Amino acid sequence: WDVVENTHESIISMELWERVQAVDKRNSKAAKDSFGKYAYLPKRENPYGSLLRCADCGRAIKYIRSYSQKGTKAYYNYKCPENIELGDAACPKKNIRAQDLDTVVLATLQKQMELFLDTQKVLQRLIALEREKKKRTLPSGRIEDIRREIEKRKNLSTAIYTDYKEGLLTQDEYLYAKKKYKDELSALEQELSELRGMDSKETSVSFGEKHWQGLIDRYYGAKELTGDMVRAMVREIKLHADNSISVEFLYMNEFEELIRECERIRKEVA
Repeated sequence: WDVVENTHESIISMELWERVQAVDKRNSKAAKDSFGKYAYLPKRENPYGSLLRCADCGRAIKYIRSYSQKGTKAYYNYKCPENIELGDAACPKKNIRAQDLDTVVLATLQKQMELFLDTQKVLQRLIALEREKKKRTLPSGRIEDIRREIEKRKNLSTAIYTDYKEGLLTQDEYLYAKKKYKDELSALEQELSELRGMDSKETSVSFGEKHWQGLIDRYYGAKELTGDMVRAMVREIKLHADNSISVEFLYMNEFEELIRECERIRKEVA
């Protein structure tokens, strides 16, 4: 490159430029000198990665490791990078100890799993009550009666077509009878579907439960938070200026489905 100096007014003075370069060199040298210096201290996993974000600026929270003056102990904190780089005016300060954050997140995940288990128990009791209510109100043998009526309508539909082809029925008589049997068949099949609704509904609910049940089988009662646990359950965690957190869970549609089903059945059996 051809370098031509002093062609336009500088943005900062050369003196300030040289001072900044000197600071950068000192920091770079300090970083190189300390590389591997504390390798003997135990490492700690960051279970959150980009899932942990600042509630104000939205940036991924930075995982910071520092050391005691004697180098005998490592400290781990989470801080907002926007605040580190630009100060409080850019984003409110956030600084929470890693252990404190893990404790709060683990407790939040456990509460969500307990809420699922409680909701699941309520739903199972309500399903049992609904089934008993239907049994009490359903005439004995009604399902078998409907099946026989459906088969009868199907046979009649076949018979009238044969009569029409053989000239025993006019076209108008055939079309009238065909529509009548079709409407009756549709009504019977609808009633049969409703009577079988409990079994099909249970299958649907079980499908909605499967993700959360799998999570509980793996993580319920866990004593320590892990990255696998966070990634399996969490869509995003936001850290607020008062060091409180808000958690957005994965599979909330399935969970909300259980709650809606509980409300629906509770109204029916009330």
